[in-house]
Amino acid sequence: MHLRVLKEKEKKGLIDLAFYLFNLDGEFDEHEQNFISIYSHATMMNLSAYLPQKQSLQQIYLQYKDSSVIVKESIYYELVFLTYRNHIPTEKELKFLENLRLEWDINEEKHKKALLDIKEMQSIQSKKQVNGENLQ
Repeated sequence: MHLRVLKEKEKKGLIDLAFYLFNLDGEFDEHEQNFISIYSHATMMNLSAYLPQKQSLQQIYLQYKDSSVIVKESIYYELVFLTYRNHIPTEKELKFLENLRLEWDINEEKHKKALLDIKEMQSIQSKKQVNGENLQ
């Protein structure tokens, strides 16, 4: 699913969830800021017009109360990718994903599929790095 087809509140919700995830460790580093910019571009949201703010998860979940299963699964997949991207997730990050999975009633098989996709993508990227190929 292309992120730009999300409704405005779903786009804001994605930015808010990513921001929440990135702030679990109390830091918001340059790498994490870069991903927020990528999501801003992918959703066609202007971050100067919308800046994520610290909110409770329940407040963020409200932005998805009328969203379809497909939208929730797509957002969940994106967040699983962010969580496992180039590092081993912390306990807080894993708990965040599990809470989101349960809140949105995403079955365990979809979670396992997302993890397999990420491992496959990381394997491909590792092979490209070994071969000296450009990863962009």
